[in-house]
Order: sequence, then C-alpha cells, then structure tokens
Amino acid sequence: LFPYTTLFRSTDTEVRLNLPCQKTPKGRAFSIEGVVDIVREADRTTMYDIKTHDLTFVKENLPFYEKQVNVYAYIWQHLRGERLDEMAVICTQLPQTVRNAFSNGNQDELEAALREWNPVVPIALDLSNVQATIREFSEVVDAIEEGCFAPPPVATLRKGQAKNQNFARRICQNCDARFS
Repeated sequence: LFPYTTLFRSTDTEVRLNLPCQKTPKGRAFSIEGVVDIVREADRTTMYDIKTHDLTFVKENLPFYEKQVNVYAYIWQHLRGERLDEMAVICTQLPQTVRNAFSNGNQDELEAALREWNPVVPIALDLSNVQATIREFSEVVDAIEEGCFAPPPVATLRKGQAKNQNFARRICQNCDARFS
C-alpha cells in the first residue's frame, strides 16, 4: 500500500547517528542520537527521517524537524565525512482519505487516495544553526536532570482542538517516552 516503496532500494541503509561527548551549560555529559535512512541513487545521497507523525503536524511544526534533521546532517557530513545532497521527513501516518478508502474496500478509491498522498516533506540543508540547536538541547538536558518541568501554556494545550486533536493526542501519542 505504501506508494513510496520505490524510494527504498538496495542502496537504502538505516544508519544510527551519534554526536558524542557534548556538555551542558552545567557540565553534564550527554550525546545526541538518531536513526535515519540513507538512500544512494546514481550520484545523489538523500537522508530520510521517518516519522509516525501526521503530515499536517510535521508541516505546521517544520522548524522543529528542520533543526533535528540538520543536526543529523551535521553528524553525517562532519563526523562521518559523508556527502549529502538532500534531506526529507517521511510521515507514515495514513491520512483519513487513505484509511477511509481502505475501510471501504474500494480498490479504485484506495489507489486514487494513495496517488494524492505525498508523505515526503523536504528539509532544507542549513547547518548554520546546528550549534544553537545543540545548545538548546543541552539546556533541556540540564532542566530534565534538575527536575524542572513546566506544562505548556493553555493556548498550546488547546491548539488543534477543533480537529479533535488536543495536545495529548497530537504530541503524546507520538512521543518516544510514551511507553516509559
């Protein structure tokens, strides 16, 4: 069913990236890790960060994903010494049109919905803010270690309620720590 399986061929490699030996402002040691897919075709290398997030959510929060993927690009290019031509996020959460078509069992409707769906969100390669992103991350590490947590503002919690997707539904269902 996934229309982008042609993106991933024998040249696709899942890669664990690591930025080791970082220090927070308060001197705590930490590392940044991530897993991406690298696709090499002809003379191009593309980095994909596959997310279970909704396509609309990713597009609405693009700066967050740009920061994350650019840190991965930095690790890939500067620590691993590898070439990178382009980057993108792939959103795997099926849109409602695809889910409805699948539920209806109508093959033509399903094929049409899949043709309309484009889960690939290009990310601009811009390493100019990587150090600021790493610094932001280090400040979060200090806050976590010190137990300093504050809830988001009420406006953030209510954002998206019109779509029946409050903060917990949008964010928490995709959080890596949700099983902890």
